[in-house]
Amino acid sequence: MSPMRLLYSILILSVLLTVGCQKNAQGSAAVGPKDRPATQVTTALVESRTLTSSIEFVGYFLPARRSVIVSEVDALVSDIPLSKQSIKVKSGHLSFEKTLVVGLGQKVEKGQVLVKLAERDFKQALALAKAQHMIATRSFELLKAWRRPEEIRRLRARLSASKTSLEQAKRDLDRAKELLRKNAFLTSDLERFQSKYQLASADFERATAELDIAVSGPTKAELAEAQSRLELAKIEVERRETALTKTKIRAPYTGVITDFYVEVGDRVTALPRVEVLEIMDVAVVALQANIPERYIHKIKVGEKAEVLDTTSSKPIPGVVLRVNQKVDFNTRAYRARVAVDNSSGRFKAGQFGRARFPFQSKASSVAIPGKAVIYESGEAHVFVVEKGVVTLARVELGLNEGDWVEIEKGLQVGQTVVIDDPSVLAVGMKVQSRKAKTAGKDKQ
Repeated sequence: MSPMRLLYSILILSVLLTVGCQKNAQGSAAVGPKDRPATQVTTALVESRTLTSSIEFVGYFLPARRSVIVSEVDALVSDIPLSKQSIKVKSGHLSFEKTLVVGLGQKVEKGQVLVKLAERDFKQALALAKAQHMIATRSFELLKAWRRPEEIRRLRARLSASKTSLEQAKRDLDRAKELLRKNAFLTSDLERFQSKYQLASADFERATAELDIAVSGPTKAELAEAQSRLELAKIEVERRETALTKTKIRAPYTGVITDFYVEVGDRVTALPRVEVLEIMDVAVVALQANIPERYIHKIKVGEKAEVLDTTSSKPIPGVVLRVNQKVDFNTRAYRARVAVDNSSGRFKAGQFGRARFPFQSKASSVAIPGKAVIYESGEAHVFVVEKGVVTLARVELGLNEGDWVEIEKGLQVGQTVVIDDPSVLAVGMKVQSRKAKTAGKDKQ
């Protein structure tokens, strides 16, 4: 073969090899996910289940009752009684036992005296009121009994004597007038007999009136007035007795003193109000928590719940006591209270705690294994297998039972979802189920 022909053959072979390599490169670049072999994945079927889950909300404990005790009268604090609590102190050679006075942190019983106020002024006012009541009582009794029979007989005798005196004065006056006509009597003597007659006449009228009053008795107005004075005196006695009892400030109910503001010698007044102490009933406490709007329709008064404090994982059973019907505009949450027995004193007022509510989904809810859920841009998604190819579906989650999660929107029972690591998947990828679960029956 000539050199020129050999060179020409080499050039043709180079062109053919270059074209072949370009075709192979173009063919390799065109291979996509659909052309790749199917990836082995673990799948599960979307099932119909009834899920139960507990959701916790943080809150703080409130006492069953809280009262700020004030004085209803103005007086000095004269004494703070001793309590049932005592302490023993021993330090070196010093050893003694001291009974404590009523104070902060102590449990008190209903009706127990907590503070004593000076009584002297109140006792004096009560004694004066009782004396006035006695006078009013006596006056009313005399008016109601009116005149005794012997007094009426005396008045009648007086009237008879007064009538006799009047008749005698009338005869003397008539005789004087006759003598005056005969010029046997002086005018000045006549005037003297006229005065006697007038006095006798007035005395007779007075005796007649006294007898009429004695016989007819007191008027209704007089009786009503006397009775009103008696009632006022009685009310004043009761008012003074009540004021005296208020010099002993007592516990309104069994509870614990949580603040104490006065000491012996302090002056307390009703107005302006002076706070004496604060008492709480913590035998039963309520955990108040803010419940988001999405859960409020699931919490009903009277339903059971569980309560935990921040230092323990062992819950105590409680019951939903109150659910507010007004939403907080800032937090979009409702206030709910869960009552719990606190006779052991485990929970403290104002302490933080957690309320755990057991929620149950509706019967035959759509559910998938929790491992199937992935998040993109803060939203929940799952990979769904359809005809051997994966697609990405956005879902709305409901209750989370742990291994299973409720799907409120986005899937239907019978669909297949991938529960493998989503990082190895891509939309449109061919997959082959490694192990598929069969749809289970509803679990109640």
